Amino acid sequence: LQYYEEILADDFKASFEGGKIILDKTAYLAVTADILKSFPDFVYTREGPIAYANSPTQVTWTAVVKGTHTGAPYAPLPGVPPVSPKNPPIACQNDPEKITVNFASGTKPPLTKVTKLTVEAIPGGKGFSGPIGFYLQAGGNPTDLP
Repeated sequence: LQYYEEILADDFKASFEGGKIILDKTAYLAVTADILKSFPDFVYTREGPIAYANSPTQVTWTAVVKGTHTGAPYAPLPGVPPVSPKNPPIACQNDPEKITVNFASGTKPPLTKVTKLTVEAIPGGKGFSGPIGFYLQAGGNPTDLP
């Protein structure tokens, strides 16, 4: 979280679910804190290289996020009923996702402040993407989602 607090610009926005869920910096930090409380072994993995996306301030890569629900009950968004960890714990792994990161231009050294993060599900998966993907895998009810 400290790393995110340092690199996310004040006007940062994160986009999930094709733009249906937009989080500002404060909300993104809160969602990340909740994930870490519920999935203490949460990790990003990368498949393939990180590449510039036709811009010196935009990069893309394919990520797979993983974690085991062994901690606190988890809800992906405020107002969604949390799911408690199960016994045995549920190991969650989202489908591969296309990650696009936009950096503020003119930062010194270059590419130090993230202004936008876009997470897009890559077609052909099981339907697990973003924080909602973890929620569904952990046993959350899809009808409880906004």
